[in-house]
Amino acid sequence: MKKLTFNIILLASFMLLTSCTQFGPEQTQAWDKIDKGALILDVRTKQEFEEGHLAHAINIEYENIPKLVKRIGKNKERSVVLYCRSGRRAGVALNELTKRGYTNIYNGGGLKAMKAAKKEHEKAKMQ
Repeated sequence: MKKLTFNIILLASFMLLTSCTQFGPEQTQAWDKIDKGALILDVRTKQEFEEGHLAHAINIEYENIPKLVKRIGKNKERSVVLYCRSGRRAGVALNELTKRGYTNIYNGGGLKAMKAAKKEHEKAKMQ
């Protein structure tokens, strides 16, 4: 029984670690938008941001909707990519911004996935 429990924990840990760095079409689409000039907003905490972030990203915590609105501006069609650690907080911010009429807000997911996707995105652009 102990061996089975250990193997389940080991498998779960492996799946969690590998899923953190995998990326999907949402990150590829996010990089396409960034290449076309989208505003990049990191909606994690200041401490998380200081530990590492995407180049040119602006840090505004996801809960500070008034500050996000102010930074995006009055153009409700402005292209914006949000990201956080996993995509959950970016999703919360996206929903709140959408409620306020913003139409071109995109959830890029998590930072690790965005970084992994960037490498592949750059390779694809060079081909």
